[in-house]
Formats: sequence, C-alpha cells, structure tokens
Amino acid sequence: MKIKTLQKIKTAFTKDDVMKTPSQFEKCKKYLDGLPQPEDEIDRSYCQFLTQSFYQGRPIIRLAERCYAKLKLKKYLNSFLRRKPDFVRQADAVFFNSLGKKIIPDELCEAYPDIAIDDGLDNPLLLPEDCELIEEIRSRYKNPYFIFKISCKLAAYRNLIERYRPKAIIATSEYSFCSSVLTKFCRNNGVLHINVMHGEKLFDMTSTFFEFDRCYVWDSHYIDLFEEMKAKPNQFAVAVPESMKFDRELPEPTADLKVFLSNESKSELKRMKNCLDRILSENIMDIRKIVIRPHPIYGSLKNTEKVFSDGYTIENCKDVGIEDSITESRYVMARYSTVLQQALNNGVKIILDDCTSPKSAGMLKLLKYRLIGLDGVDLLSELV
Repeated sequence: MKIKTLQKIKTAFTKDDVMKTPSQFEKCKKYLDGLPQPEDEIDRSYCQFLTQSFYQGRPIIRLAERCYAKLKLKKYLNSFLRRKPDFVRQADAVFFNSLGKKIIPDELCEAYPDIAIDDGLDNPLLLPEDCELIEEIRSRYKNPYFIFKISCKLAAYRNLIERYRPKAIIATSEYSFCSSVLTKFCRNNGVLHINVMHGEKLFDMTSTFFEFDRCYVWDSHYIDLFEEMKAKPNQFAVAVPESMKFDRELPEPTADLKVFLSNESKSELKRMKNCLDRILSENIMDIRKIVIRPHPIYGSLKNTEKVFSDGYTIENCKDVGIEDSITESRYVMARYSTVLQQALNNGVKIILDDCTSPKSAGMLKLLKYRLIGLDGVDLLSELV
C-alpha cells in the first residue's frame, strides 16, 4: 500500500477541520489548553500530532497508521539512505509546493529573487547524519506513525537542500505536525524555514503549536488566532501576497452578484436559492443578474444545475479564472471562503451567507472567523 493510498483512506474516515457544535469546540479547547508547554521543536510537533489525533483520528485509523508505519519504517529508511543526492542548481530559496509564486509575499520574492518550486518527493533521501535526529525523536516518542511521517518529510527536505543548496525553504505547512521538526532540521543545516498563509483559517485542532523561523499571515487577526492555538509567539509577520491583492483595475461588472459555492448539500442549495430568488424579485441592492460558480473540487455540479436551472447563470471554472471571476462582479457571496478575503482586498463588496447553513454560520463567530462583524461585510440574513 502506498503512502497516498493510506492518506486517502484516512481522509475518508476523519472529521472535517471545521468544528460543528459549541460543545465540540469547548471539548477541543479544554484538551488544547491542558497540554504542557513544549520545550523544543520536537515537543511542538508531538503536541500538534496529539491535537490532530484527538480531534480527527478514530481509534481504528490510529491503529492502522501505527501498524502500517511499524511495518514500513525500516524499509523506507533504508531506501532513503541508499539514494544519492542530485545537485541541479543553486537557488536562493525553494518553495515546497506547487501552488505557484503568487501566494508568496513580495518581500520574500525580493529577498530571494531565484525561487525554485519543488516538493522534493521525486528523490527523497537521507544522509547518515540525518538519522541522529530521527533517533532523538524515537528516544522520546514511541508512536511509529509520528516517526514514520516525519522521516518521510525529512527525506523530502534533504532532497531539496542537496538539490538547490538554498538559503531558505518556503512552505505552506502550518497544518502539518512535521513542520516544527522540519524547522529544527533546517536550522541544523543553516537554512531558514518560512511559512506563508495560503487559505482562510479558523480556530481548529490542526494548525496548533507550530514553529517556523518566520510565518507570514494576511492580517494581525491571524497572529492572535494562531497564538491562541499555541503556535510559538514572535514568528509572525503580516503581508498580503499577489494572490490576495490583484495587480489590476476593476473592470466593468458583468454580474451584480457572484455566488461561490463550496460543498453545499442539495437541501442547502435550495435554501440558498430561496434567498437569492427574493433578492431578484425585490431588486435588493439593485441586483438583477446572479452568477453561480461551483467549487472545482467539492460539491455536486449535477445538483447545482438542477437547483439553479432557471434565471441563473452557472459559471464554468475552467473557462474563467478566479481573479477574473471575482473582479467581474459588483458583489461576491460565500459561506466561508478565501474568495471573500480576495474580494474585500480588491474593492469588491461581499455578502456573507449566514442563511444556507445557519448552524455553521453561528459557529463561525465562535471559531474566530475574521469577517464576522467586520465593517463593510453584509450578512445575507439582514438582506432577506
């Protein structure tokens, strides 16, 4: 069984990152606050592993992880140690992602003009000295899956360091329990470990306790949020990347309201349509044309086409890029999405959908969603 297959099975049996009830939030908060203060990067990774396991992992999945890791760890380590480094070229930094440079803040691009994009997974390897760190982790924590996952990530980072000899590795990995150990690994090798925010964040049990040399966020709100989730203080800087603030003038709108869907059920889509029908029939805020944009991965296009068959335009994500889609409308509406932040940053008015799933909307305030109560943000419930 491959690692990716194991991950898919795990994902199918784990919970969504977004908590659903106040009691669930209180239970998780109590567990988080009850964990001891980490003494170093290894402790931080293990505490993050514990919070993720507490919230997401069912006992059967945790058992499967441990069994798989125990069987495969030695084999993988031997394979990593047999591989040879392949130096490609000198680069100022490596971006450990495939999302493109638009999510990297300008000041990082200026500090590191030559940034290679590589995930290091094509030739993961370890040098003999890397095993000292793995043995240190094994001497302190016995969970085989914790050790196995970190060993695989260390091998990918070793590949990047040997391949590019960078000054920094840039990641989007605050959610990974490996991140703090990877920071220690980078420091041992004279490389800075830098994280950049790339998606909306709420209070959760995934992005806890992490430590980087620097961590860039979109707003000071997220500094408070991450520190409440026990991330190490004094690592944060605020910077808005190109992906969040587009370098363009707003064109003449082709739609009055663009609705960005996520993973709404058919019943939620019907509830949403009732609200939108009222907006159109009563000409609220002079909205006459509404365009529905399905999520490219989540949700059912079939259900969307059935529910919004009359009076609405359904946008093809493949034909219209996200930046064009946002800036071509007077208003943008969504439940909980990075799209709302992008619209707000680029002068497009936003409507927060708190009607389609009222319980979820109520939780967003508890989970410290930045846009709740922010000036200039209209609530759908107040319009209809």
